[in-house]
Amino acid sequence: MDALSLTIVIPGPPSPQPRPRFSRKIGRAYTKDNGIVAFRGSIVIRATIEARQTGWERQTGPMGLVVRFAIPRPASHFRADGSVRPSAALFPPRRAGDWDNLAKGVCDALTDSGVIWVDDDQVVDAHIVRRYAWPGEKASTTVTVRGAADGI
Repeated sequence: MDALSLTIVIPGPPSPQPRPRFSRKIGRAYTKDNGIVAFRGSIVIRATIEARQTGWERQTGPMGLVVRFAIPRPASHFRADGSVRPSAALFPPRRAGDWDNLAKGVCDALTDSGVIWVDDDQVVDAHIVRRYAWPGEKASTTVTVRGAADGI
């Protein structure tokens, strides 16, 4: 790791940031918890630990971001011997979470951690990958942040 690059791995399936809903009954906006609270909490904890262990200091300048989501495959993708069927899709359907809603939860959690950057509006370059996990690979989210000096 160089001075302005940090990689964080969050085990488990990712959760997309849900859109706020509006209720006339309760008279306000609310957000349904689809697992996003636990997912964002895991990101905050992992980011804090990784930043402390590597000496990462909160960045104030432009940032680059690479996020790779490995989403678990449904059982229907596998044969009885455990191999992936040739007809199985390569990429998850939208119901697994739109890439931008998945990335929004990650960015908001990194902001909430208070150790990576001041605000996610510092991200000027982002690369997001949303794919099924490879056979034998567990679902996870891998986040790499880079400062402007790293040539984003």
